[in-house]
Amino acid sequence: MDINERRKRANLYFSRSYRHFEVNTKEQLVFVFALVVPIMILFLLFYTELSHFVSNIVRKLLILALPSESVKIVTTDFLLIFGDIYFLELVNSLPEYSEIFINLIITLLLLTLSLFLVLKGHKKTPLPIYFSFILLIHLVSCLYFLFAKDYFPYSATEYSNLYMEQQIILWFALLVLNAFVLGVIGYGKIRTRVILFFIVIIYAFVYGIARYLTFCFVISAGSSLYMATLFFTLGPLYEFIYFVFFYSIFINREIKYFGYGEGRTRWQWL
Repeated sequence: MDINERRKRANLYFSRSYRHFEVNTKEQLVFVFALVVPIMILFLLFYTELSHFVSNIVRKLLILALPSESVKIVTTDFLLIFGDIYFLELVNSLPEYSEIFINLIITLLLLTLSLFLVLKGHKKTPLPIYFSFILLIHLVSCLYFLFAKDYFPYSATEYSNLYMEQQIILWFALLVLNAFVLGVIGYGKIRTRVILFFIVIIYAFVYGIARYLTFCFVISAGSSLYMATLFFTLGPLYEFIYFVFFYSIFINREIKYFGYGEGRTRWQWL
């Protein structure tokens, strides 16, 4: 291949069906700097109040089932520039050996069933694979508390503190991810992208509160035996799962709009 042919190929755009979208820089700047960046700044300025609001809601719901003196709102240092965070102080409870053995037997039975379904269904069984993953984590947790219960390094309050710090970071990371995916590399109607942005943020906020309530209740009413299982099955991974879910719905709508609807006129042909 001579040098001229290489230069010609270097200038080709291999878009599907020889078409592409023209980048709307104005929309990108408006979405990022007029919408996302101000919300990020407000979040950093008021996350202390937000953590107190979340802790207060979860505490009010917890004391409906738990003694009020066992759940308290406390504060700790977080980011030196922007302020502290609030979280719930919980009564710590290590599992009894009877609880460990019951969980161990049930986990082994369910894991055997789940692995059987995985092997029987080959690659068409995502749910059994997922449940096997959960059960393996809980099995390790049971074995740890069976042989080294006295050396477990985390209390329920430390776990609660870790959750709130993690949640603040995840909410901020979600804002950054939205800015990049919907604002910088995203196409489609600006109105639809703004709506999706607020849907994801609202869902993340509601889900974060519900998950915090679930974690605190299970650990307070049960014991520290469930800490690892809760963290690895309902933890940070779920933020990206539901983001992909909402983004997939958005992409499907945009494909219909640009592929078969009025948006066909916005294609640029090479």
